[in-house]
Amino acid sequence: MGMPIITHGLCKSKSAKDGLNKNGEKVVWYNIQLVDPKTYDSQLIGVPKDVYDKCVEGQEVKLAGEFGGLKTKYWKFDKFVG
Repeated sequence: MGMPIITHGLCKSKSAKDGLNKNGEKVVWYNIQLVDPKTYDSQLIGVPKDVYDKCVEGQEVKLAGEFGGLKTKYWKFDKFVG
């Protein structure tokens, strides 16, 4: 279990792309690009399909998730907060 994290920003764009997971199985990768309207900093975040479906381009969104790991660091945003 990791530490809880929250991020937010303007949903600038959404994209979905076919790919392969570690086991070689076909999957769809869902990404959203969040932008801070004040600084124009942006981040591309991989999210689950249900979070992807709730995000609307041009609207402010808030996502929650977790980060952690010792040798292998990870982070994920898997909850749509608003």
